[in-house]
Amino acid sequence: MKQDWLLILSVSVFLFSGCKKKQDEPGPINHINEQARVYPSFQLEKEDTLSDEEYKVYADFFSTNVNGARVINLSQQTNHWNTIPENSYFDTLRKTHGEFDSTTFANYHTANNKAYILGNKINLPSAKVVLIPSSEFTHYFSHKDPFGNEGLEHGQGLYNKYSEGYYSVSRVGFNAGKTEALISISYSSGQQQGSGLIALLKKINGRWVVIHEMNHWLT
Repeated sequence: MKQDWLLILSVSVFLFSGCKKKQDEPGPINHINEQARVYPSFQLEKEDTLSDEEYKVYADFFSTNVNGARVINLSQQTNHWNTIPENSYFDTLRKTHGEFDSTTFANYHTANNKAYILGNKINLPSAKVVLIPSSEFTHYFSHKDPFGNEGLEHGQGLYNKYSEGYYSVSRVGFNAGKTEALISISYSSGQQQGSGLIALLKKINGRWVVIHEMNHWLT
């Protein structure tokens, strides 16, 4: 009889322990990760021929003037639409930098007579440059929002994907000796959130350094 009671007690303890274990075990986590959306992929376009010195201007500008960023999203197509208001900006440069080479200004406009396609050649010491092909912009800005958010432009999907925002750059205008450079840079982080600036750079000890910049537009 005593052995029977011990057997019943052992079975009861085993069943109780098994039930308690199942109750204590965490169940599967069922939640939606908003960051895990699957976005369509796009191929980079065939690059145009740009000089190594142009890529160095871009690299020196971003590495110095965009601090702390681990990723820099950059339009693969240059922003040739950013014309520089010649009178106001040129006069400002004359007043602030008497040795400014006027051919830099003319060469900037010549270089930006159309859009060009950048190659994946901008190397930064502490950030990764991600190129965005123009086909991706066309996709996002030509339709409604892909995730069913009524009332939002389709372009919001682009800003969801590139949450850090994205940049676009012009071609570089150099002076004859390639000691001065002029570029325009735009940044956008939302449907109506963006800015643009014009930068004059000089080559100092082998690096391109911004010596003057002017806000070009703001939204």
